[in-house]
Order: sequence, then C-alpha cells, then structure tokens
Amino acid sequence: MDMVPADGRGWDGTALRAALDIGWIPSCGASGSAPVCPLLPAIQFIGYNGYPDHGDPAHAGENAHLHVSWKSSEYGCPGLCEPREWVEVFPWQE
Repeated sequence: MDMVPADGRGWDGTALRAALDIGWIPSCGASGSAPVCPLLPAIQFIGYNGYPDHGDPAHAGENAHLHVSWKSSEYGCPGLCEPREWVEVFPWQE
C-alpha cells in the first residue's frame, strides 16, 4: 500500500507517525525489513526515509510516499496485486 498525506496534512503527523507506529526507525531505512527494522508482526516491509524513492518530499522528491507491505501468501507484484490466499492482520483489540 502506498500512502501520502491528505491535502493540508503534514508529513510528520501522518506518514512519519504511521511509519514509527508500525516499526520504522531511521537506522533501518535502507532495509525496510525485519530484523533490521523492529516491525510489527503483520508487516513485511516498510519503505520510508532512507529507502530509495520512498519517504517524505525532502527524501523522495516527487516520488514521496510511505509504502507498507503486509505479510501474505505471496510477496509483491508490479502494480495492483491479485487477491492473496492469506494476509496476516493485526490482532483484534477492543
């Protein structure tokens, strides 16, 4: 999933906050994957500052975005992916 802040919303309070909440830290930016990044169990990859062509506008220019991949039965595809057999999700919390 590729994400950008809604118009009028800043990067630090949206994309950066989401990246940090799911396990991205600046020192793991070039990898984007565990164990270098302390990712939440359902997350396979996070592309943000430090990963080529990902991150805020200061790091990625016109390609600015946060990329998050969930663990699933298949990893990645170009463009939109067909539905997967399974996708790991976050535990239910009330």
